[in-house]
Amino acid sequence: MGDDYKEKLKTFIADIPLFPGQIVSGESKRPPYDKEFKDKLADPKFTMPTTELFTKYTGTAHLTLIKNWSGGGIQTTCNEFVGKCGAVMGSKLFLGQFELEELLRKNGKSHAWVPANSGKRPGYGDIFRPVAFHMGVSLGFEGDVWLTVESGQGGSKSGFDIIKRKRQPFDPSHILGWCNMRLFLDSRPPIPDWLVGMWVIYCGDKTYNYNINEYYEASFYPWKPIGGAENATPTDTGTVTLQGSDAFNITWSQEGGVETFKYDRWESFPSIMEKMTGTSSKNESLKGIRL
Repeated sequence: MGDDYKEKLKTFIADIPLFPGQIVSGESKRPPYDKEFKDKLADPKFTMPTTELFTKYTGTAHLTLIKNWSGGGIQTTCNEFVGKCGAVMGSKLFLGQFELEELLRKNGKSHAWVPANSGKRPGYGDIFRPVAFHMGVSLGFEGDVWLTVESGQGGSKSGFDIIKRKRQPFDPSHILGWCNMRLFLDSRPPIPDWLVGMWVIYCGDKTYNYNINEYYEASFYPWKPIGGAENATPTDTGTVTLQGSDAFNITWSQEGGVETFKYDRWESFPSIMEKMTGTSSKNESLKGIRL
């Protein structure tokens, strides 16, 4: 699974102005809504134009919002916007639902849900769910500044709804989690938990380091990266292919060879010490321990 979904989203949101610009649903009509105005709303011929871009991104009419607000409602369009972004990226499910974690679980995609306390950060295109009843789309980070694009930024008090890009600090305590779109859109089964992480590989008297991530990607390091794999450039990269529940292959890009491995279930202590055995492309015996 590549990153083409990111380009699709980038193209889709190109008309949303850069921060601090915004798209509004229509002409502002602030409360209170008197009886005369409510009577107008009841007239089928009464109109309140919706801006073209707001229609493109939410499919919701400005008049629909005003009618809701005049009756005491609090409707906004964060769900509709997120749903359209998800569809553009390739989702067949409507992802604009507050119970996003439950939706993913029911559809066999629970591995794509990332809890806010995981220590990770949402990537470009990931759909996030704040603690409050709201939703948005992550656009990645500039240093420690979190970039997002969100609808539902207006409401009854402003008299119109708003779509805009935002720049904000990333505070995990303010969100429940997010849908990792790369994992969500990948048709392959989730890679086993025991396999993901940094492995020390022993080949005779030589020692190597492999990092395997949840995207079926392997990275080779001749020495242990200081501070983690994200802080080092691998010497080689490879693709992981599962061969049943306890076996897999790695096909290396530069070396061009294929290594075979099998999880040593009897010698492993799940989540504490994982072990595997394997064979190199040169038919050498390999042993691995996950750090």
